[in-house]
Amino acid sequence: MLNLQNPAILSAMAGITDCTFCARAAKDGAGMVTLGGYNLDKATLNAARLLITRGRSEFIIDLNELPEYIEHQVSIAREGKSLVSINIRAASKKGLLLAAKIAQDAGADAIELNAHCRQPEILDLGSGQALLENQKKLCQWVSILKEHIDIPLIIKIRANVADVDEISLVQKITSAGANAIHVDAMKPGYPYADLEVIKRISNSTNTFLIGNNSVKDLNSAKQMLKAGANAFSIARAAMNNPEIVGQIARAVMEIFY
Repeated sequence: MLNLQNPAILSAMAGITDCTFCARAAKDGAGMVTLGGYNLDKATLNAARLLITRGRSEFIIDLNELPEYIEHQVSIAREGKSLVSINIRAASKKGLLLAAKIAQDAGADAIELNAHCRQPEILDLGSGQALLENQKKLCQWVSILKEHIDIPLIIKIRANVADVDEISLVQKITSAGANAIHVDAMKPGYPYADLEVIKRISNSTNTFLIGNNSVKDLNSAKQMLKAGANAFSIARAAMNNPEIVGQIARAVMEIFY
Protein backbone atom coordinates (compact mmCIF):
# COMPACT_ATOMS: atom_id res chain seq x y z
CA MET A 1 0.00 0.00 0.00
CA LEU A 2 1.17 3.52 -0.77
CA ASN A 3 1.44 5.56 2.41
CA LEU A 4 1.01 8.98 0.84
CA GLN A 5 0.99 12.12 2.96
CA ASN A 6 -1.40 13.63 0.40
CA PRO A 7 -2.94 12.42 -2.90
CA ALA A 8 -0.93 14.61 -5.31
CA ILE A 9 1.68 12.79 -7.40
CA LEU A 10 4.20 14.09 -9.92
CA SER A 11 3.93 11.75 -12.90
CA ALA A 12 6.95 10.42 -14.76
CA MET A 13 7.84 12.27 -17.95
CA ALA A 14 10.65 10.78 -20.01
CA GLY A 15 13.67 13.04 -20.22
CA ILE A 16 12.10 15.56 -17.82
CA THR A 17 11.47 14.18 -14.33
CA ASP A 18 15.03 13.78 -13.11
CA CYS A 19 16.09 14.25 -9.50
CA THR A 20 16.34 18.04 -9.68
CA PHE A 21 12.89 18.38 -11.21
CA CYS A 22 11.39 15.92 -8.74
CA ALA A 23 13.08 17.57 -5.76
CA ARG A 24 11.38 20.86 -6.61
CA ALA A 25 7.98 19.18 -6.49
CA ALA A 26 8.88 17.21 -3.38
CA LYS A 27 10.10 20.22 -1.43
CA ASP A 28 6.90 22.06 -2.26
CA GLY A 29 4.68 19.29 -0.90
CA ALA A 30 3.94 16.57 -3.47
CA GLY A 31 2.70 13.32 -1.95
CA MET A 32 4.95 11.33 -4.28
CA VAL A 33 7.32 12.13 -7.13
CA THR A 34 8.16 9.77 -9.97
CA LEU A 35 11.61 9.57 -11.52
CA GLY A 36 11.96 8.38 -15.10
CA GLY A 37 10.92 6.66 -17.18
CA TYR A 38 14.14 4.77 -17.37
CA ASN A 39 15.04 2.11 -19.90
CA LEU A 40 16.24 -1.10 -18.26
CA ASP A 41 17.61 -3.20 -21.11
CA LYS A 42 19.38 -2.79 -24.44
CA ALA A 43 16.19 -3.00 -26.47
CA THR A 44 14.37 -0.17 -24.69
CA LEU A 45 17.55 1.89 -24.53
CA ASN A 46 18.00 1.59 -28.29
CA ALA A 47 14.34 2.49 -28.78
CA ALA A 48 14.87 5.60 -26.66
CA ARG A 49 17.77 6.65 -28.87
CA LEU A 50 15.47 6.39 -31.89
CA LEU A 51 12.88 8.51 -30.09
CA ILE A 52 15.45 11.23 -29.55
CA THR A 53 16.21 11.36 -33.29
CA ARG A 54 12.65 12.51 -33.90
CA GLY A 55 12.71 15.15 -31.21
CA ARG A 56 11.39 13.43 -28.09
CA SER A 57 13.02 13.72 -24.66
CA GLU A 58 14.49 10.58 -23.12
CA PHE A 59 16.90 9.51 -20.38
CA ILE A 60 19.83 7.74 -22.05
CA ILE A 61 21.81 6.10 -19.25
CA ASP A 62 24.33 3.32 -19.92
CA LEU A 63 23.10 0.13 -18.26
CA ASN A 64 26.41 -0.31 -16.41
CA GLU A 65 26.04 3.15 -14.91
CA LEU A 66 22.32 2.86 -14.16
CA PRO A 67 22.50 1.49 -10.57
CA GLU A 68 24.76 4.28 -9.33
CA TYR A 69 22.86 6.87 -11.38
CA ILE A 70 19.44 5.95 -9.98
CA GLU A 71 20.75 5.71 -6.42
CA HIS A 72 21.93 9.31 -6.79
CA GLN A 73 18.63 10.35 -8.37
CA VAL A 74 16.62 8.89 -5.50
CA SER A 75 18.84 10.52 -2.87
CA ILE A 76 18.37 13.99 -4.40
CA ALA A 77 14.64 13.56 -5.03
CA ARG A 78 14.26 12.51 -1.39
CA GLU A 79 15.48 15.91 -0.17
CA GLY A 80 11.79 16.76 0.08
CA LYS A 81 9.38 14.77 2.25
CA SER A 82 7.66 13.03 -0.65
CA LEU A 83 7.73 9.35 -1.46
CA VAL A 84 9.92 8.55 -4.45
CA SER A 85 8.86 6.14 -7.19
CA ILE A 86 10.81 4.94 -10.24
CA ASN A 87 9.04 4.46 -13.59
CA ILE A 88 10.68 1.78 -15.74
CA ARG A 89 10.36 0.38 -19.24
CA ALA A 90 11.62 -3.07 -20.11
CA ALA A 91 11.39 -5.54 -22.97
CA SER A 92 12.88 -8.55 -21.22
CA LYS A 93 12.91 -10.50 -17.97
CA LYS A 94 16.53 -9.44 -17.54
CA GLY A 95 15.40 -5.81 -17.61
CA LEU A 96 12.71 -6.46 -15.01
CA LEU A 97 15.18 -8.14 -12.66
CA LEU A 98 17.63 -5.26 -13.06
CA ALA A 99 14.84 -2.79 -12.33
CA ALA A 100 13.85 -4.67 -9.18
CA LYS A 101 17.41 -4.76 -7.85
CA ILE A 102 18.13 -1.13 -8.67
CA ALA A 103 14.90 0.11 -7.08
CA GLN A 104 15.52 -1.90 -3.91
CA ASP A 105 19.18 -0.89 -3.61
CA ALA A 106 18.44 2.77 -4.31
CA GLY A 107 15.88 2.91 -1.49
CA ALA A 108 12.91 3.84 -3.68
CA ASP A 109 9.48 3.78 -2.06
CA ALA A 110 7.80 2.22 -5.10
CA ILE A 111 8.46 1.00 -8.61
CA GLU A 112 6.14 1.74 -11.52
CA LEU A 113 6.03 -0.53 -14.56
CA ASN A 114 5.23 1.35 -17.74
CA ALA A 115 2.40 -0.36 -19.65
CA HIS A 116 1.44 3.04 -21.00
CA CYS A 117 3.92 4.37 -23.57
CA ARG A 118 2.45 4.32 -27.07
CA GLN A 119 5.48 5.33 -29.10
CA PRO A 120 5.97 2.93 -32.06
CA GLU A 121 9.57 2.19 -31.13
CA ILE A 122 8.44 0.89 -27.72
CA LEU A 123 5.36 -0.90 -29.02
CA ASP A 124 7.50 -2.81 -31.52
CA LEU A 125 9.29 -4.38 -28.55
CA GLY A 126 6.05 -5.62 -27.01
CA SER A 127 6.56 -3.12 -24.21
CA GLY A 128 4.64 -0.06 -23.02
CA GLN A 129 1.02 -0.01 -24.14
CA ALA A 130 1.57 -3.23 -26.11
CA LEU A 131 1.42 -5.05 -22.78
CA LEU A 132 -2.27 -4.16 -22.51
CA GLU A 133 -2.91 -6.35 -25.53
CA ASN A 134 -0.80 -9.19 -24.12
CA GLN A 135 -2.25 -9.40 -20.65
CA LYS A 136 -0.82 -12.84 -19.93
CA LYS A 137 2.67 -11.41 -20.41
CA LEU A 138 1.83 -8.32 -18.35
CA CYS A 139 0.60 -10.44 -15.45
CA GLN A 140 3.72 -12.60 -15.67
CA TRP A 141 5.85 -9.47 -15.48
CA VAL A 142 3.91 -8.25 -12.45
CA SER A 143 4.53 -11.60 -10.75
CA ILE A 144 8.25 -11.50 -11.59
CA LEU A 145 8.66 -8.03 -10.12
CA LYS A 146 6.70 -8.90 -6.97
CA GLU A 147 8.94 -11.91 -6.37
CA HIS A 148 11.98 -9.66 -6.22
CA ILE A 149 10.81 -6.50 -4.44
CA ASP A 150 9.34 -5.70 -1.06
CA ILE A 151 8.19 -2.21 -2.01
CA PRO A 152 4.84 -1.36 -3.63
CA LEU A 153 4.43 -2.07 -7.34
CA ILE A 154 2.43 0.38 -9.46
CA ILE A 155 1.32 -0.44 -13.00
CA LYS A 156 0.67 2.52 -15.29
CA ILE A 157 -1.89 1.83 -18.01
CA ARG A 158 -3.83 3.78 -20.60
CA ALA A 159 -7.64 3.76 -20.76
CA ASN A 160 -9.73 3.51 -23.92
CA VAL A 161 -7.33 1.27 -25.79
CA ALA A 162 -9.23 -0.66 -28.46
CA ASP A 163 -10.48 -4.11 -27.38
CA VAL A 164 -9.16 -3.70 -23.82
CA ASP A 165 -11.66 -4.05 -20.96
CA GLU A 166 -10.21 -1.85 -18.23
CA ILE A 167 -12.06 -3.53 -15.36
CA SER A 168 -10.99 -7.02 -16.37
CA LEU A 169 -7.44 -5.78 -16.95
CA VAL A 170 -7.19 -4.11 -13.55
CA GLN A 171 -8.60 -7.18 -11.81
CA LYS A 172 -6.00 -9.41 -13.51
CA ILE A 173 -3.11 -7.08 -12.70
CA THR A 174 -4.20 -6.77 -9.09
CA SER A 175 -4.58 -10.54 -8.74
CA ALA A 176 -1.06 -10.92 -10.11
CA GLY A 177 0.24 -8.77 -7.24
CA ALA A 178 0.12 -5.10 -8.24
CA ASN A 179 -0.40 -2.76 -5.29
CA ALA A 180 -1.71 0.20 -7.27
CA ILE A 181 -2.95 1.01 -10.75
CA HIS A 182 -2.11 4.33 -12.38
CA VAL A 183 -4.68 5.06 -15.10
CA ASP A 184 -4.19 7.62 -17.84
CA ALA A 185 -7.88 8.32 -18.42
CA MET A 186 -7.23 9.55 -21.92
CA LYS A 187 -10.35 10.11 -24.02
CA PRO A 188 -9.34 10.14 -27.70
CA GLY A 189 -10.48 13.31 -29.42
CA TYR A 190 -11.29 15.16 -26.20
CA PRO A 191 -9.15 17.66 -24.24
CA TYR A 192 -10.20 16.30 -20.84
CA ALA A 193 -10.08 13.08 -18.84
CA ASP A 194 -12.61 10.28 -19.16
CA LEU A 195 -13.85 10.35 -15.57
CA GLU A 196 -16.39 7.65 -16.32
CA VAL A 197 -13.64 5.07 -16.77
CA ILE A 198 -12.22 6.08 -13.39
CA LYS A 199 -15.67 5.62 -11.84
CA ARG A 200 -16.11 2.19 -13.43
CA ILE A 201 -12.75 0.94 -12.21
CA SER A 202 -13.26 2.39 -8.73
CA ASN A 203 -16.72 0.85 -8.40
CA SER A 204 -15.60 -2.57 -9.63
CA THR A 205 -12.26 -3.11 -7.88
CA ASN A 206 -10.60 -2.54 -4.53
CA THR A 207 -7.24 -1.55 -5.95
CA PHE A 208 -5.48 1.67 -5.02
CA LEU A 209 -6.27 3.88 -7.99
CA ILE A 210 -4.22 6.80 -9.27
CA GLY A 211 -6.05 8.96 -11.82
CA ASN A 212 -4.10 10.76 -14.52
CA ASN A 213 -4.90 13.07 -17.44
CA SER A 214 -5.80 16.76 -17.56
CA VAL A 215 -5.24 17.38 -13.84
CA LYS A 216 -4.02 20.97 -13.82
CA ASP A 217 -5.74 22.79 -10.95
CA LEU A 218 -7.87 22.32 -7.83
CA ASN A 219 -11.08 21.76 -9.78
CA SER A 220 -9.71 19.02 -12.03
CA ALA A 221 -8.06 17.34 -9.04
CA LYS A 222 -11.38 17.40 -7.15
CA GLN A 223 -13.14 15.84 -10.13
CA MET A 224 -10.63 13.01 -10.31
CA LEU A 225 -10.98 12.26 -6.60
CA LYS A 226 -14.77 12.48 -6.69
CA ALA A 227 -14.78 10.03 -9.60
CA GLY A 228 -13.20 7.48 -7.27
CA ALA A 229 -9.45 7.85 -7.60
CA ASN A 230 -7.49 7.48 -4.36
CA ALA A 231 -4.85 9.85 -5.71
CA PHE A 232 -4.16 11.89 -8.82
CA SER A 233 -1.06 12.55 -10.86
CA ILE A 234 0.06 15.66 -12.69
CA ALA A 235 2.20 15.68 -15.81
CA ARG A 236 1.97 18.38 -18.49
CA ALA A 237 0.73 21.06 -16.09
CA ALA A 238 3.95 20.60 -14.11
CA MET A 239 6.39 20.69 -17.03
CA ASN A 240 7.32 24.33 -16.51
CA ASN A 241 6.31 24.52 -12.86
CA PRO A 242 6.83 21.35 -10.76
CA GLU A 243 5.80 23.31 -7.66
CA ILE A 244 2.22 23.21 -8.92
CA VAL A 245 1.93 19.65 -7.56
CA GLY A 246 2.43 20.87 -4.01
CA GLN A 247 0.17 23.87 -4.57
CA ILE A 248 -2.69 21.64 -5.69
CA ALA A 249 -1.93 19.20 -2.88
CA ARG A 250 -2.35 21.89 -0.23
CA ALA A 251 -5.58 23.14 -1.79
CA VAL A 252 -7.01 19.61 -1.94
CA MET A 253 -6.01 18.84 1.64
CA GLU A 254 -7.86 21.91 2.88
CA ILE A 255 -11.08 20.68 1.28
CA PHE A 256 -10.97 16.90 1.60
CA TYR A 257 -8.87 16.31 4.69
